[in-house]
Order: sequence, then C-alpha cells, then structure tokens
Amino acid sequence: MLNETFSVIFKLIGKFVMIFGGSIQDTSDVTTEIWSMERQVWIKGPYLPNKVQGAIFTCGVPVNRHHGLFFIERNLCIDAYTYSVKTFAWSNIKHCVIGMTPDFVFTLKLTCSSYMDKHHKMFIVMLHTYVNQDNTFQHKIFSIDATNLTNDLVYVQVLDNCRESNELTIFELRNQIYFARFGRGFIAFYTLETENKTLIEMQELEHPDPLTFAQEDSPHCNMILAWQEVDKQALPFYT
Repeated sequence: MLNETFSVIFKLIGKFVMIFGGSIQDTSDVTTEIWSMERQVWIKGPYLPNKVQGAIFTCGVPVNRHHGLFFIERNLCIDAYTYSVKTFAWSNIKHCVIGMTPDFVFTLKLTCSSYMDKHHKMFIVMLHTYVNQDNTFQHKIFSIDATNLTNDLVYVQVLDNCRESNELTIFELRNQIYFARFGRGFIAFYTLETENKTLIEMQELEHPDPLTFAQEDSPHCNMILAWQEVDKQALPFYT
C-alpha cells in the first residue's frame, strides 16, 4: 500500500473493489490493490498504466460487472483507461480526453460519477477543480460519453480570491447527479438536468454561525480553516 497518500480511489467493479491513489513522493511506479468480496482476500493489482507515477488525482466509475473506466491527470491532460477484472489488465487507453488551459497550475480535486440517460446510454459527470496562474480557483464540470469519450463542458465557475470558500462536491443517488456547494456560512444543493446538461439549484441552507477563515501569505494561497465552537445541529435536506 502507499505511504503519504491522498485522493485515494475506491471503486466497485462487479464483485471486486479496486483501490489506488496518489503519493506525495512520485519516485516509483504505483501499484493497485484489489479486494475480492466473494473470496474475502486481497489481490495484488497491476501497476498504473504507462508508468504513471503517483497518479495524485484520479477518478473512476464502473462501466459494467467486469470493467471500470478511470481518469488520471498527467502531463497537462486527463487520460482515460479501461480496466478488466476478468483479465486483470488495462486496455482501451485514450490520451488527453480533456486538456488543460494554458493558465493551469495544479489540480485541487478530480472526481466523477455516472448515470444512464433515457436511452440507456451511460454518461460520466466529472468535476475538475484547479488553481490558475493568477491564483484564482476554477471549477469545471464535464459530461462525458462513456462509449466514445467525447465530452461537453457543462459548468464553469471562477473564484477571484482564496477567501471565497466555495467547495463543490458531486454524488449520485438513484441515477440522478447532485452537487453540494459549501460556502462561507451556507450549503447549496444542485441537480444536473441531463436533457440539456444544466445545473438546477434545489435548496440553499444557511448556518447560524459560519466558519472563520485565515489566509497564509503564499503564492498558492493556502487556507487555514478555524472551526468555532458551535452547537452541532442536523441540517435539513431537500425532500
């Protein structure tokens, strides 16, 4: 297993769970681990494809009972890889499915989920959050055809400075894609309208005692979150 890891991916493919993630020290090829739920044993997985070192930012979705589709950021591109739990091998590698813009500096988050449209065609929704050269943060949401890997840019948001806390996350529930946006003192929920690929706001919740933020003087604008002592209350969710 990896030491000093982050952005670790756990993906269910049939009766297997595949685990891999990022290493701060990219000095060697990174292996994967596979858990067999049927046999209740660990299986040593393959090295990441094409000598990908670290694979710090990755995401993936199961395509069917035997294959998983993974996206890995490397060399200013997001590449796509298919993995088979029948052959335990990588296949159908496609480079630079999504390319970075010239002002790209580094990724903060790469995550994805999937859904089936009314024609039973599979689409992947990818959220890519990164920092630009002018120290702005940017969220981009892509809709990717799981068959041919063509993609559409669904949503773009640029945050002008680091004090604009605006964490965005994605999840799937009953074949519907949802987003949760965490800002200073509020949480907003959105859903993806799959016909015309637009975000629709569902609900915004305000917190009575918002977070306090401190900012370090850093070129990459590191942020320190200082939680205040508040009464922990359950937030109502959209019904």
